[in-house]
Amino acid sequence: MKDISPSITKFLSQAISLKYLILSGTKLPTQALRAMFQGLASNEKISDLHMDLSNCELRSPGAQVIQDVIFDVSSVSSLDISANDFNSEMVTLILSVGRSKSINHLSLGKNFNSKFNTSVTDILHRIVQLLQDDDCTISSLSLADSRLKSGIHVILHALRNSNNLTQLDISGNSMGDPGAKLLAKALHINRKLRYPQINNKPLL
Repeated sequence: MKDISPSITKFLSQAISLKYLILSGTKLPTQALRAMFQGLASNEKISDLHMDLSNCELRSPGAQVIQDVIFDVSSVSSLDISANDFNSEMVTLILSVGRSKSINHLSLGKNFNSKFNTSVTDILHRIVQLLQDDDCTISSLSLADSRLKSGIHVILHALRNSNNLTQLDISGNSMGDPGAKLLAKALHINRKLRYPQINNKPLL
């Protein structure tokens, strides 16, 4: 797709009752991604939109587009950007998404490349910042199937001081018994979390 039709922007700017925008598994060009967000940014009629951009091969260029425009989009309440090979771009991407005043569910799984260990640590600390920021609107977070192993401990420790999250999916991270013990301690302190999930099954 060398030429992106302006009808993409026009449709999304004029939609009245759109609730789901699912493009999972498509190879989405950067220009199309920007056109979509530009259309949504100018639309004041729709709200509570569930947007699924998982496994779209967005990579670094796509992450940059999302960072540029996400704050101007007030219609998206659920954003799935899992499995897009963002790698180190995740550090700034998470901070940008966290500034949104409409997103309450965020899926980030399968974006943690073990080859970039330093970046993974930075990314997890940025997520912790979100969990502890009182101005952040995200109440549901998925880090499913990310194979973080002991890295997930950073998130589990942060749960003790998080008042934002009510749902957390950490299935598929091979956290083992040490992770289970940390989660148990966190749940003893955290009374806000209602739907912790591991191994694709809810704990409560």
